[in-house]
Amino acid sequence: MSEKIKCKYCGKVISKINLKDHEENWCSKSPKIKGIDGWMGLFAFGLYISAIVLLYYSLTIGVLFFNIIFLLTFGYFIYLIYLMHKRSKDFKKLVIWGLWIWVPIIVIEVVYFMVVLTGEQFTQWINLLFSEGLSSLISGVVGSLIWTEYILKSKRVKNTFTK
Repeated sequence: MSEKIKCKYCGKVISKINLKDHEENWCSKSPKIKGIDGWMGLFAFGLYISAIVLLYYSLTIGVLFFNIIFLLTFGYFIYLIYLMHKRSKDFKKLVIWGLWIWVPIIVIEVVYFMVVLTGEQFTQWINLLFSEGLSSLISGVVGSLIWTEYILKSKRVKNTFTK
């Protein structure tokens, strides 16, 4: 039987064989589980890509109203990236808003195109919406649910965003 030792960070009694693994990967009070690494690194990469895509949309969409919305959202994502690198405790709350900000934008877009488009243009747009838009919406909601859960429950996020 292996010897039991207390974790120096949380006080939990662990077998000596598993202590290093616990302290490096599982202990919520360990200073080793922090920083933009692991799943948080993937999330950070997604923030950068989202900002680039938003900038592209804001410059290429032919509807001024949507150009402005995408440009404002781009600015918001740049602010989130700044908070992430600053390790701000406000990052968690504001990034969850950022994960869900696109839902009202899609609703506004749908209403706008229902009012503006007529006849065959409207039919083509509805077909595009149901062939591509619906799957994008569903995958976006699922992704936002998963990342929201991660941001709220992750030990790494809890230990990283403290300033």
